[in-house]
Amino acid sequence: MRKMKAFILILVLSMISFIPFTTASDKGRDEAVLPIQDGIQSLTISPGDDIQEALNRLEDGGILILSSGSYDITGTVVLENRKDLTLEGVGEVWINTKGIDHHVITLVNCHRITLKNIKAQHVILEEGDNDPIKDPTDGAVLGALGGSSVSIISCELVGCGIYGIYAYESDSLLLEDCYLHHNSKNAALFKTGAKPMDVVIKDCIITDNAGTIEVQGDVDVHMRGKNTIERNTPGDYSR
Repeated sequence: MRKMKAFILILVLSMISFIPFTTASDKGRDEAVLPIQDGIQSLTISPGDDIQEALNRLEDGGILILSSGSYDITGTVVLENRKDLTLEGVGEVWINTKGIDHHVITLVNCHRITLKNIKAQHVILEEGDNDPIKDPTDGAVLGALGGSSVSIISCELVGCGIYGIYAYESDSLLLEDCYLHHNSKNAALFKTGAKPMDVVIKDCIITDNAGTIEVQGDVDVHMRGKNTIERNTPGDYSR
């Protein structure tokens, strides 16, 4: 009987010796060699962080959250050939770009893009920032070039941009609960070539601009909800 107990004890100890033990250092090494994910679905940034860098890291279908505060840039924030992205501000978020010879935000051939709760403007910081520009359509707060299904929700687009919004051949544009004011030419210019463009303006305030809504080409502007359009020169838009 004692021999049997001794045999069982030896067998158990032999089995235990083959069980892999993981120490804290081993665990760290294992984690270090795990593959990095190809894309990031959600990012949150704060003032001082680089918006463009964050967008470049974000994969299509993702959301970029901008924490409350001011984001000061010298060029334009660009999204090109992107789809299903959301840029959303939390609290009061301002994107300020120096000078007026470029858009604050530029969308190029993008599809299903949403900008929400973001305030954006051009700022004049020093002499020379306000030099005349060759093409006024380069100086919008938001430029949407090509693409489709752009939604601008609860945003404030303010001068001294030439236009609050310049959209060229961008299908299915929605402006909802937005505030466009003090833009130095028009609140918006919608322009298209061969293909039609549909624009919905819903529950927006468009006021104190040098002009209201300019349309060039086959553009249908649909006014929905309760829009306030007043104190613009030379006149207020009505359709």
